[in-house]
Amino acid sequence: MGRNNEADIRDDHKDFGFEIQANDMVFRRHCFSVTRSRFMKQAKAFKIYWVITTALTVVLLLSSTIAYAAVKTLINPVVVRVNGEDVSETEFLYFLMGKHGNEIVDKLVEHLLLKQQASQFGLTLNKQDGWDFLEKTYSQEKLNSLGNAFDLDLVATALAREVLAVNVINKKSEQLIKDDNIKVSDDDILQFYLNNIDKLLMPESAGFSWIVMTDRPTAEKALGRLKNGDDFATVAKEISVDELTSKDGGKVGVIAKGETKGLPKEIEDAIFSLSEGQYSDIIEVQNNFIIVMTNEKHDAYEPSLEELKPLIETKLLTTKIEGPLGQWLKQLSDNARIEIVYPIFQEMGEPGKMVPEENGVGQ
Repeated sequence: MGRNNEADIRDDHKDFGFEIQANDMVFRRHCFSVTRSRFMKQAKAFKIYWVITTALTVVLLLSSTIAYAAVKTLINPVVVRVNGEDVSETEFLYFLMGKHGNEIVDKLVEHLLLKQQASQFGLTLNKQDGWDFLEKTYSQEKLNSLGNAFDLDLVATALAREVLAVNVINKKSEQLIKDDNIKVSDDDILQFYLNNIDKLLMPESAGFSWIVMTDRPTAEKALGRLKNGDDFATVAKEISVDELTSKDGGKVGVIAKGETKGLPKEIEDAIFSLSEGQYSDIIEVQNNFIIVMTNEKHDAYEPSLEELKPLIETKLLTTKIEGPLGQWLKQLSDNARIEIVYPIFQEMGEPGKMVPEENGVGQ
């Protein structure tokens, strides 16, 4: 009843020149659900997505070798170059820690505290969960590159700890519901449904696959193969440069019409103009050449109370245990001995407070 126990979570690499925003609940498989009641699952998935990706970022940074730190470079001294001028890695890390250091350190501390409670719920850390995430998220080439800069075993452990923390929260939530006899009545569910019916409407949606290429000649060959009867999934596996979808035959997921802020309009228009099973012509988007295929389409509709009842019940139960669960987490923190060891946090007095608040820089 707590957080979503979602293991297959992906990091958005922005490989193709445009950003797909997971928080719009419109892109990448981990934000999608093929069921018509997907809206609550998507919201939970995004929450865990943010936790894991931000935690992973900091863990990667903090696990660098001493040799890199000695020259004040973790991976590369330059992050991006603009009209010949560099943005250094030092600048990037300074503002990253300044903006997010406090909240991420707090989250990592929470993971450790929850790990330390796992045994009372019959749970243990499984490092393979972390490795599974890394292997599903990155190609072997990128894993090798990360391995040259970071201790991947430490990263995998941190990711596994995140999964374990989610499981502990879920177990504790179940315990609170049982021990405190927390229930949700049919009247509560009906009232929530009536009060939120306008928010529960399901917009028109479509599931799609794509083949992403970086040059037109390759795209022309791919389109020719499709016209000659080759299977779309087969062509995607062989040609698409999108590592996250090519292994699944280019399958991306389900999007809601008009709610795809991170997806180029040309792509969305093509998806909803096609019939199920049809593929598009080549679409050029920011130096990439894309062919999309619409796999499924669903009309907008109003879900019934019976369809949403299990999800509403979960939502209301979660709301009712937020207080007791928060008190339990606070008690764990209050009783813990937490030492700030990282030098820059020691010098500034508090994690995340690396830039004066009054001038607004880095906040």
